[in-house]
Amino acid sequence: ILLKLKYYEKTKPNQTKPNQTKPNQTKPNTLGLFLSSKQFRYPLNGLKVFSIVSIIIHIIITFGSKHVFSTYFLTIAMYFCSAWFFIWIIDKFKLNKNLKITAIILFSSLFLIDSILKFYFSIHFSYTEKNGSIMFIGNKPIHNLWQFKAEKSQRYNSVLKEYKDKKIEFSNTHNYNNLGLRGEDVSPKKKNEFRILTLGDSFTEGVGTPNDSTWSVLLEENLYKQKFPYYINVINGGHNGSDPAICLYSFKKELESAIQPDMVILAINNSDVTDFIDRGGYERFTNGKGTSPWWEFIFGFSYGFRIFILDVLKYDYNFIKDESRNRINNEASQKLVETISLMKAFCESKKIEFYLVIMPHQYELEENVLNNGLAFFYNELIETTNIIYLPDYYKKILSETNTYPSQYYWQLDYHHNSKGYKMMADGISEKLSINLEQILSNKNK
Repeated sequence: ILLKLKYYEKTKPNQTKPNQTKPNQTKPNTLGLFLSSKQFRYPLNGLKVFSIVSIIIHIIITFGSKHVFSTYFLTIAMYFCSAWFFIWIIDKFKLNKNLKITAIILFSSLFLIDSILKFYFSIHFSYTEKNGSIMFIGNKPIHNLWQFKAEKSQRYNSVLKEYKDKKIEFSNTHNYNNLGLRGEDVSPKKKNEFRILTLGDSFTEGVGTPNDSTWSVLLEENLYKQKFPYYINVINGGHNGSDPAICLYSFKKELESAIQPDMVILAINNSDVTDFIDRGGYERFTNGKGTSPWWEFIFGFSYGFRIFILDVLKYDYNFIKDESRNRINNEASQKLVETISLMKAFCESKKIEFYLVIMPHQYELEENVLNNGLAFFYNELIETTNIIYLPDYYKKILSETNTYPSQYYWQLDYHHNSKGYKMMADGISEKLSINLEQILSNKNK
């Protein structure tokens, strides 16, 4: 624009003849003439094309998404579309044309600041962005989307047979079976087969490890070594992004009849509390799911806005203020307990053994905050539920092997690595083996 302005100043036509002036006429403003000229339309049209192309790329990347998504292409589009829109307003209402330069400088500066915050400071990245994704995934959908089957099922689309989970720290291939679950195909149940269905979120699916080292696979290997009189078949029913409410809904509607398990193991962690804060408890399937605040869209594409929301207004990443956090967390925890109780009751009605696995995150082991979270579920359910409380087992292994929690978790992704999943499987099989012999004995009777 500055080059065009300089060129225009040199080549602008002389409006009056020599020694001829018009009364009461001020000298034309060079900037104003340029902003009114056709030459200004060239960079302005380039701005429009750049913005439209960015929007198209963003739509292609996020096509079919049910949640609030943002990408860097949306950041580009929003700032430059805003500049173009303000220029259009100035022309439409015949405002001071110098405001066009102001609009361009303002939105270009905001775009530059956001780009610096993203690429240089990497400030306030979401989970997906920390793992190398260009996408921001919102905590909640823009509107209620629970009518979609994908939001109610542990099963992946039957067309999906393979998925490449590529992150900064690892790259693994997930293979899915005939039921849309990770693992080998599930065949009709045999007479001498004892089926264990594991349910849970990404930790149960096994994000961060190859197909042969999920905790479900390793649990089956551990139990096989015990030489039980039954063929123990552990089926992985974990689904990335799931929570106990989805597990219960999917188990009741499809998995119980399709798999016919003799035992269900539900694994939970503190991220399930966050899911219940965002999505609600089991009542979401009848009452609907909470929606995100209107400004999450801006939060997604603007890193400057994230600083304002998180550091100035003191919201957390669930968009909860400090003064409300304890109350909302307690309400979500209680709904989680109720959902687990519903799962247990349903299993009992079908004569299925039910076990609850409580597992810790790395920060809980390092900061010793177990009593503030996971211990609550243990204390609430221990009287009525078979619980395998892994924090105690993890601390024992860490002490015996003189190792640190960071050696069992990916540091950017937060999930277990293969070593961590082995520790998880060992802890479950140690406790489960004690009761499984009696369970199988009763099954014979």
